[in-house]
Amino acid sequence: MNATAVGTIPLPSGSEDSVDKDAPPVLDRSERHFLHRGVGPEFAMEVRWIMRQLRQSAGIVADIGCGNGVLISTNLQRRMIGVESNTAWIQNPNHASSPILGAKAEHLPFADNALGAAVMQHVIEHFADPIRVLRECRRVLKPDGYLLIVTPNAMFPDERVFEDETHRHIFRHDELGTVLKVAGFEVKEMRTLGLNWFTDRRKFPAGWRFRRIITDRAEVFSRIPLLRWRGQALCALAHKPVRPA
Repeated sequence: MNATAVGTIPLPSGSEDSVDKDAPPVLDRSERHFLHRGVGPEFAMEVRWIMRQLRQSAGIVADIGCGNGVLISTNLQRRMIGVESNTAWIQNPNHASSPILGAKAEHLPFADNALGAAVMQHVIEHFADPIRVLRECRRVLKPDGYLLIVTPNAMFPDERVFEDETHRHIFRHDELGTVLKVAGFEVKEMRTLGLNWFTDRRKFPAGWRFRRIITDRAEVFSRIPLLRWRGQALCALAHKPVRPA
């Protein structure tokens, strides 16, 4: 995630003596997201799709904007490296079982053609210039390497789910396809996952069960034409052509 999307809210003015040192830290929205990342059926839904796509890749996988590294810990069978610009997560990862490198997505710490695959889970929407970031991803991928993107879906009915002052752009599927192609990728798969299971589900009897059913069968629902682009998460699988177009 880029530098504008991380960081704690400044303490109020006044002496340090006025601060309750035993109080929990004040976190901004993106830090709360990463703190709880890895919890809940929506995250599990996205990870299932990511893991299925990674079966096609070979070599090192980079999780770009990895936050606390929880996605890395779900993929122990592969060599996976995290990249994160927030030094707090690098120094104190909650879940990471592999190294987390401190770097921005615009300047990835890898040589040309070094990676078999790269993952950006809820990252691309935070950049003012996503094409620049995607071209940097293309640079570090091997020919025929894969890029996996999960991002909020602009066509999801309940836009309140995505309220975040650090978001720069929420993509429709056609918009995401366009920026990927401009950056030099070929799109192999595009779908959405996770239907609108009601924000106020707790008001309904067994609402949690309905939520679980929706997320567990997300890929099945995404094959229904009327529901294909209505899911919560927009997912794209793109690859770097062996020969430049």
